[in-house]
Amino acid sequence: MMMKSLFESWRRYINEGVDSRGLPIVNRALHSFDAFDFSPQDLASRRGEIKSSIAYQQSQDPTFVLDIKEIFSKTADDWVFIAVNSAELEPEDIENTAFREWVASKGYPENAKIVVIGSSPYPGDFSSTEWIAHDIIGHSAGRAFLESLGYPRGAGKWIEDNPWVGRMILKVHGYLVRKNVAIKKADMQFDMIYDIFASIILNDITWDEIKRAIVQGQIGLVAVEADTMEQIFNFCNEWVAQIPAGEPTVIRSW
Repeated sequence: MMMKSLFESWRRYINEGVDSRGLPIVNRALHSFDAFDFSPQDLASRRGEIKSSIAYQQSQDPTFVLDIKEIFSKTADDWVFIAVNSAELEPEDIENTAFREWVASKGYPENAKIVVIGSSPYPGDFSSTEWIAHDIIGHSAGRAFLESLGYPRGAGKWIEDNPWVGRMILKVHGYLVRKNVAIKKADMQFDMIYDIFASIILNDITWDEIKRAIVQGQIGLVAVEADTMEQIFNFCNEWVAQIPAGEPTVIRSW
């Protein structure tokens, strides 16, 4: 019996792989992409035009939901995204009783990262699943990172103040293109950085993989660039970790 148990453990180790702690890797996924409508009474105090959040329309298309779930097929967490009919939400708005009851009725996994999308798309934004993941995940995490560095207005000023940052972005983004990861759409340096953030969080690239690529000459990062990329990977882990499990959280892309 013991030999059989050891054999089963070995087989799982080989088939599933292990993480950095030696534990089996369990890929999770995007569990659900839903839409919620706040009532006019809930929005009565708002001023100006109320716009719906990124992917509000697409979230009601079953084909879109299936396609974007595929992009999230390698993530290390269960995710739930909720688009709403008003993107001008503050964290206290999701304490709304009707919203809370609706979330409770959905039966989401207890450990899921339940993200309420708090930003509207810009006019002319692309609406493919890859761009939407870029906007929701890449921009939200990237925005938080840049704010932590003192750049609340985006990556452009960071690149201007540190020319090597632009070179780092081009090198790593080129690797994403060669690897043909899902999120590789941007063609401007200041936007490519968000492809990188999304690809890290979606587990399309890992820090160990980037280190190997540096050693093998596939990515020619100099020391300061490699150190910054490690900082970005660590920040992505921290950003995901601070989203509480099972508790709706408003995130903003811009």
